[in-house]
Amino acid sequence: MIVQADPYSPKVKIWSSAQSPFAVRNLMAKAFGISRADITVVVTGLLGLADWGRRCGELHHPFHYVYRKCGSRDFAEVPLRGEAVLLTWTKVYNLPEGYMKPSLGFGIVQFANGLRVAGQLEVDQPEFGMKVRAAVDVVREGVGEDYCGFIFKPLEG
Repeated sequence: MIVQADPYSPKVKIWSSAQSPFAVRNLMAKAFGISRADITVVVTGLLGLADWGRRCGELHHPFHYVYRKCGSRDFAEVPLRGEAVLLTWTKVYNLPEGYMKPSLGFGIVQFANGLRVAGQLEVDQPEFGMKVRAAVDVVREGVGEDYCGFIFKPLEG
């Protein structure tokens, strides 16, 4: 968890991998003695990372606490960013409330290590097999919470 305080107001921004941003906000409001409205929680998950089992050599995303293949809990984190290949994509026009765009592209990409992940696709004319750059950033802003995820953009050059 990362906490950043605004020096000019009681506002606090928290980056957390917690599955319950509401619980994080409530706990931190009580701990800091400030209003829940003054706390923004950015939910990051364990995005941008895969885990590699040192004992069995399996790669997983999202994070697994125990490897099914060998039962081990010994792992190393492997970054999932950079170049990937677009396997499939779609465009969604009927978005949930809160989105300020008429549509969003979504894609599934494969990294060089073989792992596949889904995320938002910011490509004007996507093509199957095209190379994209994967990054982790805010994919949806909410009231009090920002949600992070993968964003795929065209590979420059």
